[in-house]
Amino acid sequence: MEYAAVTIAILGLTIGTTFRLRFLLGIVLLLLPISLVFSVSRGYGLLATVLMIVVPQVILQGGYFFGLLGRAVFSVTQRKLIGLSKTQTEQIRRGQDR
Repeated sequence: MEYAAVTIAILGLTIGTTFRLRFLLGIVLLLLPISLVFSVSRGYGLLATVLMIVVPQVILQGGYFFGLLGRAVFSVTQRKLIGLSKTQTEQIRRGQDR
């Protein structure tokens, strides 16, 4: 169980640093039936099943939040090191998206 929690936290951190919110929503919707099937297969009661569904969601979203914070800190640090203003950075980012 601990390994699963660490794996979910690392997954959330990776999603937060790499992808946007839509990808997180897809993973959250995928994690729901997985948690439900796991808790039913183990024969947990109602309270344990609810906790088995909620706790991985919280861990995933917490990891996602820390990933977003890490990406923001990295972006600000990189901008300061290069010496670009925010508008210049946005112009460069838009040019890379094309």
